[in-house]
Amino acid sequence: MPISRTDSTIIRGPAIITYNSVTLYAKDDIKVKTSLSLLDIAASGYGAIDQRMKQVLTEITFTPHGEVTSGILGVLFPHAAAVTGSSAMPATDKDLVIWPYNGKEKVTYKNAFVSKMPDLSLGATKTAFGSVTFTAIGTNNAAWSVAEHFAAIADAAFTDTGLSASGVKVVPYTAVLGSLAAPWNSIKTKSGWTITFDVGIEPYEEDSVGIMDHIYNGQAKISAKCNPIGIKVADLHGLMATFQGSGTARGASATGNKADLVISGGSGNPTVTLKNMILSDGAHRYGVGDRVEELDLMSSRGLTTGVFDAVFSVGMVA
Repeated sequence: MPISRTDSTIIRGPAIITYNSVTLYAKDDIKVKTSLSLLDIAASGYGAIDQRMKQVLTEITFTPHGEVTSGILGVLFPHAAAVTGSSAMPATDKDLVIWPYNGKEKVTYKNAFVSKMPDLSLGATKTAFGSVTFTAIGTNNAAWSVAEHFAAIADAAFTDTGLSASGVKVVPYTAVLGSLAAPWNSIKTKSGWTITFDVGIEPYEEDSVGIMDHIYNGQAKISAKCNPIGIKVADLHGLMATFQGSGTARGASATGNKADLVISGGSGNPTVTLKNMILSDGAHRYGVGDRVEELDLMSSRGLTTGVFDAVFSVGMVA
């Protein structure tokens, strides 16, 4: 049967996201996946004769368009402390709203949080953020049978006018590794830094509702990579001094030269502090190009009087 291009059941078009009173504009498509996890009910001679619902989860994934403010950083990077065993979700429910420009099917996903923070790309030729994933698990302390427990849909005329290019931060960055001497007190790069966050989050279940929370499992890791300029092999060996020489042995601590990596875009731009970083990989080659190809620094979780140090901080330079 033919269908008209003006058929009202054909709905398409981009949208914005609001979360915790902050508006996020996407660089490209916003992708949403709602998944049912099922339990097969099996019988010998028949196989699966029914499927029962175990879990409902919605994941919303998109790449922010590059605007950087304190509010946006607070939304996208909430897991700086990552205290083992504590909740990774907000203390009170935060709903994520997808609001299409055409006003069709504005959806509110209940009780959402950032389950995967975006990579940070800090340099003068790229916008700041990789893709971010929010996970929505449904209203806290409520049964699945409650109306609009997981999501609510309604058409709503689009009224947002806040989109601007002026807040997109594309600038060169300085980088300093602790209080170390040159070249670590002013690291020059070919194309900036890429920072990847994995703070170690896992679901926590209760039998009547399934996943009711997400908690930190103590496996927080950060990687910071760049292609440096002006770094020698001797510099690499000096920074990795714990791998040979007096007092070195298999099984010894590799954190003797750990230091905080501070990357800053200067006044009015982002600044990132990555705590207790060590050089885990320093690739180099002998050929036409620069001797040292890539630096890969990784976090080493530190303790201060028996308490975990913060993993990182992200903010704006005044």
